[in-house]
Amino acid sequence: MSKRYWNACVAGAALMSLFAVGAGAQPQPGSATDWPNYGNDRGAQRYSPLTQITPANVTSLKVAWTYHMKTPDAKRVATTETTPLVVDNVMYLGSPYGKIVALDATTGKELWVYSLPGNTRPAPRGIAYWPGDKDFAPELLFGTNDGKLVAINVKTGKPAEKFGENGFLNLRTPEIMRGFDKNYALTSPPGIFKNLVITGASNPEESRSVSGDERAWDVRTGKLVWTFHAVPRKGEFGYDTWAPGSTENRSGVNIWNMITVDDKRGIAFLPFTGPASDRWGGDRKGANLFGNALVAVDAMTGKRLWHFQLLHHEVWDWDQPTPPMLFDVKRDGKTIPAVAAMNKSGYMFILDRLTGKPLYDVKEVPVPKSNVEDEETWPTQPIPVTPPPLATVQSFTAATDVSRMFAASTAGNPSASRRMNTARWWAGRYWRAATKASSMLSRPA
Repeated sequence: MSKRYWNACVAGAALMSLFAVGAGAQPQPGSATDWPNYGNDRGAQRYSPLTQITPANVTSLKVAWTYHMKTPDAKRVATTETTPLVVDNVMYLGSPYGKIVALDATTGKELWVYSLPGNTRPAPRGIAYWPGDKDFAPELLFGTNDGKLVAINVKTGKPAEKFGENGFLNLRTPEIMRGFDKNYALTSPPGIFKNLVITGASNPEESRSVSGDERAWDVRTGKLVWTFHAVPRKGEFGYDTWAPGSTENRSGVNIWNMITVDDKRGIAFLPFTGPASDRWGGDRKGANLFGNALVAVDAMTGKRLWHFQLLHHEVWDWDQPTPPMLFDVKRDGKTIPAVAAMNKSGYMFILDRLTGKPLYDVKEVPVPKSNVEDEETWPTQPIPVTPPPLATVQSFTAATDVSRMFAASTAGNPSASRRMNTARWWAGRYWRAATKASSMLSRPA
């Protein structure tokens, strides 16, 4: 990590600054000033209709207020990737120092602070907001580094007592942990649909370990409503895309990313990662559904509606680094509801939101085979014709160098391990392409 990047991370964790055109600027009335979800709307468009800040005046912005996250007793400098939420002029955010904070969005005045117990910290990428109903007050919902799902009453700043056990729900259940004493945490905000909170998780990158199954819970009580098996069980759709015996206790195929929801149609879009290990697949021959797939499910039941696999038989760690984005495609006089998904290869796939069929040509292109012992890479990979690649480097290698590095590093070769980490950093750079694509699609017509 470069010193410049590190300084930027530290600065972001140390304080949250709100910029305004003038020191006395007031929020506009109505919901236009709200930002109630990670991507503003639940379809992850990240679009705001506000017009006060423009290209003409952006250079004259001044700091309106600053809120320091770091507490005096903190013994370390922590970083954060959180996106604050704003509802009715109240800003909500999770702090890497184990706190949930509510601020006056105009002045930065602290309204309330809730301190999580012990060394518990909220998910680094943010929190979710549920607007409540006639019987329950609005809640903030978020995962933690120790595998809990927490609900906070936004009116009181205290745990929602009827959710789980006094506001806390243990996600490390036996069917997920499967007897493994391993890390299981939420790193991104959960999805919200009606009275459900939908959770993914981050699990170990080990072939046989903790499950990456997707689950939905009643936001009022914490009761489990449905489970979607990320790695199909015997008799389920997709089970035959795995070699016999390779699904048993298979780890990976989880969702560390954000879940998006089509509220109108009741569809949740699940962007799954690849199976573990994501650098070598000799022990899991096959296409490996639902690894590296975008899966659309009925948000109320978890029933699969369709899936589209962005990459077959993962050996590159090219999972989906940006939330699926919902938008409309206008073509031949028709408006087609669409969803865009992309992976770290920099390819964007634009799909019909209702069927999962590509709206633009996607070709299954023959790719080089691996010559690593026991590895059987998939003979073709999906590559979109339109839109063109969004990253500066596109290629499918024969999966030899990285796989050899993996094999060597597991044998205790420090040099190979360092080269493998370098390869992982290189894959991560495609996040910038994903961000660019998301920005392009979220611009209004």
